[in-house]
Amino acid sequence: MARFQASSFTADQVIFQIERFLGQIGRGVSAFYNFLLGDWDCLWTGFARARYRKTQIDLMSWRRPSRGWLKLNSDASMVHGRASRGGVLQDHGGKVFFAYYKEFGKQDVLSAEAMSLLEGLKLCANQGYSSLVVESDSRVLVNMVCFGALSKWPLCNLLREIRHWLEKLNGSLHHMYREANSVTDTLASLQLRF
Repeated sequence: MARFQASSFTADQVIFQIERFLGQIGRGVSAFYNFLLGDWDCLWTGFARARYRKTQIDLMSWRRPSRGWLKLNSDASMVHGRASRGGVLQDHGGKVFFAYYKEFGKQDVLSAEAMSLLEGLKLCANQGYSSLVVESDSRVLVNMVCFGALSKWPLCNLLREIRHWLEKLNGSLHHMYREANSVTDTLASLQLRF
């Protein structure tokens, strides 16, 4: 406009026009991220960052194992730096064969999850249960066990023992969301004082 229409602008007017233009682009979601790559440190590109995300709601619930299989759910809880673990073994009808709860002091979250899982597998072995579907809400632990990941000591020993008992008990380990593991989550969070 200054060049072709002989209009004059102050610096404040130029900044205002740019802000208005970028705001319109951002609200219209017509700015493409690729055009602005490398410029995200600029205050004004924030106007073009608006993205609308579709929300999908999924129903989460405990799923029954197939007939002839048992399901072991395990979880750990950390409250004020102190860990506790819990789990439950059920059949396809939801019948509870056993449940466990134990506090074990200061641990990191991943070790607590691994100890809880190992505790449940050992209880299954001691009571003669096999053909297990095992679930944990720790995706990191499930991936480490299933993909043979290595870790620092003492977690590496826990992972090795979990793999051993899963193989011995004909078990398969799967990730499940915390919302579908509410019984075990509640059990692990009891913080009982004996």
